[in-house]
Amino acid sequence: MATIAVSGCSGNSSSGGSSSAGEVVERVRGYVGAANITKASIQAVPITNQGQPELEVGQDNQVSFAGVKTTSTPLGFYQAVISNERVGYPTVVIALPVEDTTVMRCESVKGCDGVAYQGEVSMDDSFEYRALVTDIAADMAINVNWLTHVANAYAYTAYIDTTDDGVNNPTVPREGVYSRYRIDLANKQVSAIFSVPDIISVQPIAPSEIAAPTSLNLALQEQGIYLGALLSSIQMLKPENQTYTQFLNGIIEEFNLRQASWLMKRADGQDGVALYDIFSAARTILADNIQFLRNQGAQVPSIADQVVSTLSNRLAVLESREGEYLDAPQVDLSQSAENEFNRINEAKFFIKDLNDRFLNFTGQDADKPSFIDRDYVAHVNRYIDDVNVALETTAPDLMTGFATIRDGIKYYASALNGSADASNLLAQAGRVQLERIQLPDNEGIEDETGVSDKLAIISGNDKLYLSVVGDDDTPRKPADGKFFLFRLYIEGVLREGSTRFEFNVGTDSSNKQNKPYIEVEYENDYTTLPLFESAEPLTYQLVWPEVKTTKAGGETTHDLTQLFEAELVGIADPLQPDSEFRYNAKTIRYRLITDGPNLNSPADEDDILKDSAEGVVTLSSSAWSVYYPENKWPSISDYLTFRPGFDITSQEDSVFRYFSSTETVNDNGQNRDVNYIDVVTLDAVGNPQQGERYRQYPHASDASLFAMQRCDLDISDINNPVVGGCDDRQNRKESATHNASQATVEQLAQKLVQNIYPVAARGHFRIAFPTSISGVAADLKQNQWVELKGRVVRYADNLFEYQSGRETPQGADVSNDYLDIVVNDERGNPAILQRYRLHLISGETEKYNLERCSLTLNSSGAREVSSCDARTEVSGEPSLTGMLSALSDLSFVVPGRGSYQLQLNKRYEVVDDEEVATVTGFQANTAVAVDGALVAPISLGVDLLTVRLAADLHNRNSGQELEKIGPLIIDAKLKVLAEDVYDVALSFGYDYQYLVDIVPTGEDAQSFYIAYQTGLAGATAPEEIGSFLVFRGGVSIAGGEPESIGVFATSIAEYELTEEETGETACGVVNRDQSVNGCNAVAYLGYKGSLMAIVREEREDVYVARFFNGDFVLLGQ
Repeated sequence: MATIAVSGCSGNSSSGGSSSAGEVVERVRGYVGAANITKASIQAVPITNQGQPELEVGQDNQVSFAGVKTTSTPLGFYQAVISNERVGYPTVVIALPVEDTTVMRCESVKGCDGVAYQGEVSMDDSFEYRALVTDIAADMAINVNWLTHVANAYAYTAYIDTTDDGVNNPTVPREGVYSRYRIDLANKQVSAIFSVPDIISVQPIAPSEIAAPTSLNLALQEQGIYLGALLSSIQMLKPENQTYTQFLNGIIEEFNLRQASWLMKRADGQDGVALYDIFSAARTILADNIQFLRNQGAQVPSIADQVVSTLSNRLAVLESREGEYLDAPQVDLSQSAENEFNRINEAKFFIKDLNDRFLNFTGQDADKPSFIDRDYVAHVNRYIDDVNVALETTAPDLMTGFATIRDGIKYYASALNGSADASNLLAQAGRVQLERIQLPDNEGIEDETGVSDKLAIISGNDKLYLSVVGDDDTPRKPADGKFFLFRLYIEGVLREGSTRFEFNVGTDSSNKQNKPYIEVEYENDYTTLPLFESAEPLTYQLVWPEVKTTKAGGETTHDLTQLFEAELVGIADPLQPDSEFRYNAKTIRYRLITDGPNLNSPADEDDILKDSAEGVVTLSSSAWSVYYPENKWPSISDYLTFRPGFDITSQEDSVFRYFSSTETVNDNGQNRDVNYIDVVTLDAVGNPQQGERYRQYPHASDASLFAMQRCDLDISDINNPVVGGCDDRQNRKESATHNASQATVEQLAQKLVQNIYPVAARGHFRIAFPTSISGVAADLKQNQWVELKGRVVRYADNLFEYQSGRETPQGADVSNDYLDIVVNDERGNPAILQRYRLHLISGETEKYNLERCSLTLNSSGAREVSSCDARTEVSGEPSLTGMLSALSDLSFVVPGRGSYQLQLNKRYEVVDDEEVATVTGFQANTAVAVDGALVAPISLGVDLLTVRLAADLHNRNSGQELEKIGPLIIDAKLKVLAEDVYDVALSFGYDYQYLVDIVPTGEDAQSFYIAYQTGLAGATAPEEIGSFLVFRGGVSIAGGEPESIGVFATSIAEYELTEEETGETACGVVNRDQSVNGCNAVAYLGYKGSLMAIVREEREDVYVARFFNGDFVLLGQ
């Protein structure tokens, strides 16, 4: 929130909130439809900063519109509550159906789709009307009808240019956002098109109610009757084969496509709904009501006849305008919309200037504006170049120093074990000697090794001391006098080449004062540090809080202070017995502080001026405990790499054939036509191996339900397959949307894609049916054999084992059923043992508590519980079978391989309109071997990588006053869990005074923050989320006073990857060259806290910011 607040300085923010207890509330009122829609649900929903209706999550975790719901009365009237805090902000009033109760009164004397005059027409589940206001007020009249809904859709629409001749012709409609400007424009243009003073506030009078008493004056009564007739016209115009929603959507689509231009009268053969049609239907409905009511003796006001005449006059004007379109009306905007319009011009100037500055970020072109001052960049580059000279001359000596310490440790270990290695390079050079001493306190830290053998590494007159101490305060308790863990302290001075390194006491990353040390832990316990050749450590931990040296740069001398920290974990290959240990970096931290000499004279030592900089890099890895790397020591090449043979994205050609058709079967004594799919697996040269037939028995009334039956298939003659024995039918529910009114073979295929088929000499595969743009099975060919690819499944026989039992846990009063799940290693030995306990919940038959415990084997091989997690509530049958069914949906991490799922036989049923799978063939009280299928291979990922650079520099140009030129900060974070699945953020600022959250700010600050996340929705349907924030201080717009200005942008890119050639590629940052089904990518751009524009990639690499008034800025080159 602080970040958004920064972007809104100098502007207002319209963030909203829901009503809460004790909050002051106001009300708005109005009519739904032509004052003839009853029992509709109504909400006044605030518009958020992002130009969207505000959403909230209820107690049932369901997302819905924010705001208190109310219901329209039999006369279509409503009153809705709004928070007093929301008065003055854009709001959308939304009318939605209430299940099976929302109705519209028929206004046509001739009836409406079989419903008699004044009867109730049921509104379908997709019914929705919206009405928008720019600045909601207490007691405001807001009517909600199909005209306000047309205006709503137009207000929410943005336009892009997809042609190849530029970006000046935006005619293609896309989803947009709500803004004051667009809301006011849309409401007034629709009002003008239909000659209504205001579609929002004019109270409609339904044609069937024109004789009813009213408190409206004659002018408002005339407007109400006129609007009521127009709103009722759709009852006559809607075709019988469409719902009102479908009919209205067609009108909206045409209106948006024409950008508020409406067809006046249809020419012969022309489609669409013209103004002439609407006015004609309105006149007919109103005239018929006048005649009917007068025939019934009702007192119909003469003003109603005048409205009929008005409608006739409108028709007379339109009579000769066949095939012509009414231009979008020019209208006067409200003050708030006008203010937003004016701010658009200011925002356009600022964003265009900002785009130019980013293109010339560091002032490469001296004649163009830049984001960073060109002179500032020169100062920074001068300092960096000077430090680089110092670092480049230090680095070779530092690497030599690492090797010297490594050789020293090896020699030290050999000497401590009674056989000093004379072949050691340091020994041969005479640089090592054992000294039995106690070192003096170092910065208040005593020598905890006491009087003991220390190794001195000699560098002329300097010495670097190594001392070792065993630590028995470890989770694993060693035998007396032995240790699993040893700590090697390093202190003193090491000289290599021309560089003198001081190993000093310093502050480590946990903010503790420590001597530099290396800590090693072993699988076995030892009395003294063992030889590395005889025992490889399980872990290394390196903590060197301060290694200091002084080195000359190109211009001046720099004090270089470095911190090194690393935790390395040894991994044996779970797939190869007796493999060597290799080491993954669990964490790495490096810090470099550079200090230059004093720049001012000794007389100014109370205010010392010096150039200084700090850089910090930290790395935390993921999957470090289960990934076996390719290299002995940590290497960048090990990251994001799958082990050979464990990739799950590959496919093979010609693995399956399918044949789809219908057949007549005897179903309980009656002949019935059913869909079926024959699936045949193929060997490596394309010969049929095994066949199965899957039948689909449709439900009598629900197209989403069907019964599925598998049958054996004799394919000796593949052109005349013979059906053998069949399994029992299983009830299934469609999990994907095919929008079908009857059962389709594609529904059946969608279930088959999860089946795993063994193919002799080739492995295991899933069938790759063709898919639609939404990613579900589609367009299956009929009555012909079709060859398909197979998706490779990494399958492991007998990977798992389950065994049930019953026990009374220690300290418990009741016994519990349990399931032990065992994961076996390559040799069939238990590698992971877990126990899942079933705890019944009193009175519950459809849920239970599940407790997971870790098991160990005691000396006799019996299983013992070592620890348990907290219980979790699980939905399902509270039985061992139900628990095993739940566990089969989980994945289990197998070291060295990845995450696997148990492969169990299941039976499907539909319960409470949900498809439920239950494991079959459960065997109690016996060990049962179960195969596993790989669902996610292991790779070493970047759990978090951070880089922070900060500098305080001064102007050292000759002839200029010595002064600080402003601090610089760069802060970057990266998280990479897999290829194309990452989270990155970067903050940059210079000449700043303080940080607000992540944003450097101040009177003269220039800064930005950018963040991007990918792969949020999954592997096949990625989602990318981005945010961008710019802060510029001291900016003058159009000659005004300098001010601080913030710009923000949020973006989302959604698409679905596919192997099919769709002609469309991904529109986000990743997968740019891969085919996708559907692509939606948009960014919302705000200025001074208000939403101003929408950014899209209108063509490849052409990014355009479209403002709400139609103006645009081309972003990038």
